[in-house]
Formats: sequence, C-alpha cells, structure tokens
Amino acid sequence: MGTVFPHSSRWIELHIIVGLEIDFDSDGPNIGSYHPDTELPMLTTLSHELDCQWTTGYNSEWRPYFTSQWEMPNLKSYIAINVTPHMVQSNITHVNNCDLSWTNPEEMDDNAVFLPGLIDQLQAMSAANLQNLTLTFHHVRPYENEIHMQDMVVEVPSVTKLTLDVQGGGNVDDVMDQLLSVIELPNVVDLTLRLHLDSSFTSELSKKLNAPNGPLQFEKLVKISIRDHRSPDEAILEPILLQCTSLVELSLEIPGMELFGWSRISQLELDELWYDRLPLQILRLINCDAITTKDAGTLMGKLRVYPTWKTFRILEFIECKRLSEGFFLAAEDEMEGKLRWRTAT
Repeated sequence: MGTVFPHSSRWIELHIIVGLEIDFDSDGPNIGSYHPDTELPMLTTLSHELDCQWTTGYNSEWRPYFTSQWEMPNLKSYIAINVTPHMVQSNITHVNNCDLSWTNPEEMDDNAVFLPGLIDQLQAMSAANLQNLTLTFHHVRPYENEIHMQDMVVEVPSVTKLTLDVQGGGNVDDVMDQLLSVIELPNVVDLTLRLHLDSSFTSELSKKLNAPNGPLQFEKLVKISIRDHRSPDEAILEPILLQCTSLVELSLEIPGMELFGWSRISQLELDELWYDRLPLQILRLINCDAITTKDAGTLMGKLRVYPTWKTFRILEFIECKRLSEGFFLAAEDEMEGKLRWRTAT
C-alpha cells in the first residue's frame, strides 16, 4: 500500500479483492482503514470482490476491507461480486451503473445472498442517479436467517435499464422470488434476461415478472433481450410479449424456439402478436437453432405485407444453424436492405 497509495489521486479504476489468504483475526491495518481521509478525485470505477466460496456474503469479518471513508466524488460505476453492498452515502451520489453478482460453482450450495442489505443499498442509490442495474445470481440461495421483507418494498424509479442473469434451480428461484416481491422498477425501458434455469423444477420467475403488482411495467418497455435455454414450453418469452405495447427492439436467443409453433399460444392470432401489437423496428434472432427456412421465409413475408413494414428497420439472424447463406442471399432483394445475417460456422 505504501508503494501505490501516493499515486491514488490519479487512480481511475480500483479493484479490491479479498481472498482466502486473508487473516480476518489479524489486528493489523486493512485497506478499508488505510488513510481514511483520502480523496480519489479521478476514480470512476470501484469493484469489490469476495473470493471466498465458504462465506455467506454477509459475514462481518470482511466488511472492513470494503468500507472506507475515502471521498470518490466522480464515481460512476460500482461492481460487487459476492459482497452485500455497503457504500458511504456521499460516494454513491453520482453512480449511474451498478453491477451486483453472487456466483457459486454449480456443484456447491454454500453461497447466500443477504437481500435486505442489497435492498437498502439500491434504495440509497435510487435517491441518486442510478440508471443501469445488473443483478447476477448463479447457483446461490437466500441467507438462512433472512429477516421478513414484506414491509421492505422499495421503489427505484431512476433505473431505466435492467439486466437479470440467473442460473440454477430451486434455491436461486427462491432468491428471485423474494427480491421481485419487494422491488419496484417502474421506469425500466430496456430489459435483458439471461436465464439458465434447471429443467427439474417449474420456475416462478415469469409469474413474478408478469404479476399485476410485479416489479416492471411492461407497457413501457422499448427494448428486450432474452436468452433462455429451457425448452419452448418453459420459455419466458410469450407471457412477456403479450404485455408489451411499445416494444421497438427485440433480441431472442432461445435455441428450442419455433417461430410459429409455441404450444401455449396456439389459440392466439400470431399475426396480431407479431405484426399488430408490437411496433417492432428491430428483430434479432440469435442461435435459434429450431427455426427452419420455412419459418424464416414466412416471417419475412408477413413483415413485408403489414403496415409496420414502413417503420421496420432490421431483421437479423445470427448463427441459426438451419439457415444457410444461400437462403439469405435469395431473400436479400425482397427484404429491401433490411435483412442482416451471420451464419453458424
């Protein structure tokens, strides 16, 4: 610390990682208490990472290593990995990008998320300038002694872009169930879902997202990106799209999805869903390996004859295995320059 700290006034990024080699019982100084009155005027990115798979993410032993009185007046981006955020209020005033993640090896089940601490920090950031929020939960569980959060409902109106990255089974679904029950994000217009949920259970995630009193207002969404590797019958796409009335850009990465073969919406008018209800300008299909040339050709034909074609801008296929370059070259002229593609290698 004595070598690098004299240059702290020039730091732009600071990454603090606490690992297993740390002696938590030591009475010696740690980075959190080092020169407490220091100002970091150029620091824009701060990252806290707890590299201890045995910890719950709430243990008070690690907190001094991530808590300091340093002044960071230009902090824009905050990243926390396996750490319940605990930031000094003055340092989050200008934070507009927050990335919080809890990850665990798939074969282990000992990393827990202390949600009340997470909610408290989001509430503090919402009073500032938080716009982009990413939450990652991979094979984790709720904190065992979780306090009741029914009365902790918090609104974060400043967030306009939300990314949820979720992997695992029933435990991680419990985390999402508790979180989505107490958080409200009424002004999100850009939603990204990255889902890799076990097929051995029925996830409640889509129900929580779609609930009338759920965290999002889907009629405000302008951009959606969904990556979902479950089977089509379990996929989250269709319940979400049915609520969207302002959607302009849609990106889908669902390998098992058939454009015109979703069993759960067979009674609906697919034309109404795709071409009347959605004012789409950009449709991007990524690694959608079940899409056939017949499906893709039908989609292109319907797009061209509906009134929304005038405002439609881009139809893009990225590495969809059943679609060849020859197919795209044959369709290129009819799509009037609105077709983009990259074939699978």
